[in-house]
Amino acid sequence: MIDADHEDPGYDAEIRADELHITLRHAFSDLPDANQWATMISRNCIGHFTTVRIDVGHLPSLTSTVIAGLVHLRDRFQQQGVERIVLVGVSDRIHRTLQMMKLDLFFEIRPAG
Repeated sequence: MIDADHEDPGYDAEIRADELHITLRHAFSDLPDANQWATMISRNCIGHFTTVRIDVGHLPSLTSTVIAGLVHLRDRFQQQGVERIVLVGVSDRIHRTLQMMKLDLFFEIRPAG
């Protein structure tokens, strides 16, 4: 488990071989900066990864803060050469939101269940 600067950063991150696994535990709507949580992840999770998996299965929906952070992480990790960014645990509701915003074109989607 990767340690973060904040007592409860709202996410867990773990490196497994050449993959970074991130589990989002809440919607981060209490943060003043929409990208703050994503910046913490990109700052604390250093390494060469071919794949980043982001588990959104604990979220009932995607807030604007989560969406902004996902885009931030996608941009940051692609700049670092990450080949695949996969959203896992995606509910029907979250999938519809991603489709409506055309973000399903930027992430691999793996449904919940």
